[in-house]
Amino acid sequence: MEHDDKPSQTNLLFLQILLGFAGTIIVAYLGYLGVRATVETPIHATQTAEAKSTSIFPTATAVVVATATLMPENTIQVVEPTVGNHVPLILKIAERKEYVGNDLFIHKDIYFTDSDGDAYTVAYKLISTTLNASEITVKNDAIVASSDEQKYQAIVVGTWECGTRYRNYTIVLEARILDKAGNQSEPITITFNCQ
Repeated sequence: MEHDDKPSQTNLLFLQILLGFAGTIIVAYLGYLGVRATVETPIHATQTAEAKSTSIFPTATAVVVATATLMPENTIQVVEPTVGNHVPLILKIAERKEYVGNDLFIHKDIYFTDSDGDAYTVAYKLISTTLNASEITVKNDAIVASSDEQKYQAIVVGTWECGTRYRNYTIVLEARILDKAGNQSEPITITFNCQ
């Protein structure tokens, strides 16, 4: 009886299928880890004038961007746009005020669209304030709107807590919407008047 050392076509096909399946599982798991890292990164939706800080742009908390580069909070990264090349567009801003006890909260509803549906954060930069700038902490807002919502019209809310100790002051911020392809909206100016 003669034994052939060459693998059969069936064995080769089975091996190809097995390797393809293993590769798919590995890529899916790495993609899951990337999404999990982005979601679990602490990005706070509320800023407060009462928070004491030694700098305007704290570096203790980092934002994970699509390129897996850790960026200090409130730093706008300039990245060459890749896939899609569609810049997010801020459509309008609406202001709402809310009192909780003696605390005034000012909400800025930022309406936007991103035709790729991959916008992930609003990055803020302090432009000016009538307070001591070292007493101001500004944090980015995560975008939780779905990809489908972003393609038509989505909303992200920026909230400023005026606090009870501070009255009659103004905070002026520059805001940009960033997407995972590295695109950024044109900057807009947002003013919070704590009166």
